[in-house]
Amino acid sequence: MKHIVPDSAKYSCKSHTPSSTSTVAYQLATLDTGNNPNSATVVTYQKLLTLLHNKTGDSEQTISDDTVKGQQLLQNKGKDATLIDLMNGVNTAVKSKSEHIHYAEALAALITLMENQK
Repeated sequence: MKHIVPDSAKYSCKSHTPSSTSTVAYQLATLDTGNNPNSATVVTYQKLLTLLHNKTGDSEQTISDDTVKGQQLLQNKGKDATLIDLMNGVNTAVKSKSEHIHYAEALAALITLMENQK
């Protein structure tokens, strides 16, 4: 039986195995760099994913998916932003888990600000 992968799944950053090349961090780094990222770059993404998960309670997969969607929204508006820049922006804006904000909410606020920049 042949499995057909929907187009939306081709761009997912979901990891299915524990290997380093299938982690959410590795796949985000690959999307941002366009090639095989070095281990230091992957570690940077993993640290941010962990920080954002701890602050928002959202899963790494949710954070990844929302970041990619946010980047696409900005690109559609003619704005450039790397995935790491978006994640860093939200990490800076959300100071602690006590703020009770989900990643998507903070990202939406950041994107709104970026869209309105000249």
